[in-house]
Amino acid sequence: MKKGNAANGIPFLDPFLIPFDIPLKFPHPVSPSLGSFELILSKLAFAGLSTFKVQNLQIDPVSRDMTFENYIGNMSATSNYDLKYYPTNYFPIQAPISEGKLEITLTIHVNYPLAYLPTTS
Repeated sequence: MKKGNAANGIPFLDPFLIPFDIPLKFPHPVSPSLGSFELILSKLAFAGLSTFKVQNLQIDPVSRDMTFENYIGNMSATSNYDLKYYPTNYFPIQAPISEGKLEITLTIHVNYPLAYLPTTS
């Protein structure tokens, strides 16, 4: 929703802003004893979500199967990042590796097969 809906408490969703940092920690790829890495994403924003479309909706009431495709064209994500290396897991020593701005542009096309259970009265 590009404009949101204040009456229902729905904020602007395009761009969609993540108001908190996202820390991602993972061990050294060769051996965990060689330490770990931490990637912190901040000021993450997604633009283009208003191009979201549901295509090819198919419902089979007998088997209660539903298939549809979601499509988001030209979505982009931007974020500041900070990558750190922790050479040991026992002492809080860190070595900054890189920091800057990350920009990604992509198109998302997903096919969802679902089984649904309609409510009965």
